[in-house]
Amino acid sequence: QIINQIEDVVASTPILQKACIIESGDQTVTAYVVGVDFPVYSEIYASTFVAETGEISLSSDAGVVLGKRVSDPYQNGTLVADVGDTLEIIWTNTTVRPAENVTYSVAVGAVLGEVGGLSIVSPSDSAVYIPIEQAQSFFGTEECDRIIVKIASDDTQTIDKISDAIEEAFGDQVSVSSSTAILSTI
Repeated sequence: QIINQIEDVVASTPILQKACIIESGDQTVTAYVVGVDFPVYSEIYASTFVAETGEISLSSDAGVVLGKRVSDPYQNGTLVADVGDTLEIIWTNTTVRPAENVTYSVAVGAVLGEVGGLSIVSPSDSAVYIPIEQAQSFFGTEECDRIIVKIASDDTQTIDKISDAIEEAFGDQVSVSSSTAILSTI
């Protein structure tokens, strides 16, 4: 809410992400499970967070959305999971002793079209997306890993102004990275 009030910010959304085991029938894959606010994430990534099959529901009790490589990890049509299948998502909670596995059963609502490339925060072929409310409950936390911010302009002055405003609002609680800074580093 604080970030959304900054001038030239179009939208922002938290991301909650953990490595998990995905089981479907007798098949198992490892993937990042990413909790996002589906309506806002769909707005920010309107060209890549798009279902190839099924439908991305914008409700908080939506089914999961699979990246293309989670659904078809061998890229040969041998599907691990498809729309309508039920998945078991298993996360190992290491914050308790002894560590315990937590399981979340959910239906697949959609499979994304192939995005390609390496993703740091944008939609990925190798991720499973769940509504942020479900992620908070499943992972037992409201702390987010990242906040994605869409801004009105990609000029350096606007990026710097918004980055400074975010750092000023949150102090040392955050580290701000822009796509242009990451690209420059690469």
